[in-house]
Amino acid sequence: KPKKKKPKISLDDNKVVPAGSGSGFFVSRNGHIITNHHVIDGCNTTKVSFKGNQLEAKTLAVDKMNDIAILKTNIKPDNIFSISNEDVSLLEDVVVAGYPLGKKVSSAIKTHKGVVTALAGAGDNYSNFQTDATINAGNSGGPIMNQKGNIVGIAVATWVEKGVQGVHFGIKSSTLKTFASANDLRFIQPNYRDLSNKDLGKLITEATVYLECHMTVANIKKMLAIAEQGILDFSFAKNPQIEESGKISKLTRNKNSEIFDVMIDARIPRGYNKNAAVLFTEKQAKSIFTFNRTTSNYNYANTLICNSNGNPVDTNGNT
Repeated sequence: KPKKKKPKISLDDNKVVPAGSGSGFFVSRNGHIITNHHVIDGCNTTKVSFKGNQLEAKTLAVDKMNDIAILKTNIKPDNIFSISNEDVSLLEDVVVAGYPLGKKVSSAIKTHKGVVTALAGAGDNYSNFQTDATINAGNSGGPIMNQKGNIVGIAVATWVEKGVQGVHFGIKSSTLKTFASANDLRFIQPNYRDLSNKDLGKLITEATVYLECHMTVANIKKMLAIAEQGILDFSFAKNPQIEESGKISKLTRNKNSEIFDVMIDARIPRGYNKNAAVLFTEKQAKSIFTFNRTTSNYNYANTLICNSNGNPVDTNGNT
């Protein structure tokens, strides 16, 4: 007996729906939030989850080069983070907090401990540092702090290469302070005593937020249609100095998690130390995908999660 086909759910193309997620943290009593630029880039609206409610955030300023964004909400947080006056030191203990993998695992805040393993990021980028504290997809924009509860970095990226583990990157607090000062954002004074784990956990819980990027169904459908073409030309669009280009050599769909895995067949220049924005073009339709850097010839990116009807419902891979 032939199986009956399930009717496809038709959504209004102009409807704005969740399309991705990341993390952020409060730095003022007036509701200012720090996150990565790539977390909110291309979103029609950015929503903040706070005490069971979702509220819209306005983008006040972005630093595309250093991948930082300042958001503003009407939230009056109970707790906020202070920013360290000193950059990290080698082997300093740090804690990464945020919402890795969005809310797929759970909606609870998650933390990872580690140490600073290098005082520069990929390609000798000294605005970043390296740590072995785990940073997963969804951690992007989240706080990296010391035991005093002072922000020493912003979670930004993970090195993606077969056989490599524990190589993660944060944006230094001095880079954040320079950007904030240029945009008239002032921080509270840093703490000078260590916090108990209980107090640090309370600060993390109250001052770290889940950010959700919302896009129109039409834009998400366009991205999905392009991805399903399989083999597409692309070029690096974020940095004009990068002229490398190539093709998607493999496109597979993970049947268990319904995630598209894309293999990029091209070399990303070793000195390029930011997430690369890749411009896909098909039938004059353009969409931006963001993926982690690598110095190998291949790079993987989880791009779209779809339900059983093939309709986009969320994304995974916004590091």
